[in-house]
Amino acid sequence: MPAFFAGLGVVFIRSMTAISATIFLVSINWTLITVRILENMTELSLGPAAAFSVLVVAIVFVVMAGISGALRRLQSAGRVQVTSILGG
Repeated sequence: MPAFFAGLGVVFIRSMTAISATIFLVSINWTLITVRILENMTELSLGPAAAFSVLVVAIVFVVMAGISGALRRLQSAGRVQVTSILGG
């Protein structure tokens, strides 16, 4: 179970920051935030790029806190013995 949650965290972080595999999946109506950051950086719009980067970091922190909370909930139920989300 701890390995599952650690893998879930790693996969989520990789999916939030991956751009090479998903740049071709952008549709006309939707754009990925990493693609928008890249566009702003190439146009030298550093303010919006920094704001989107902070948003990505905040989303990752919120999801990682949720995963850590779920892991603590499982630990308090006596199912899993682990001290951190990284399985330490």
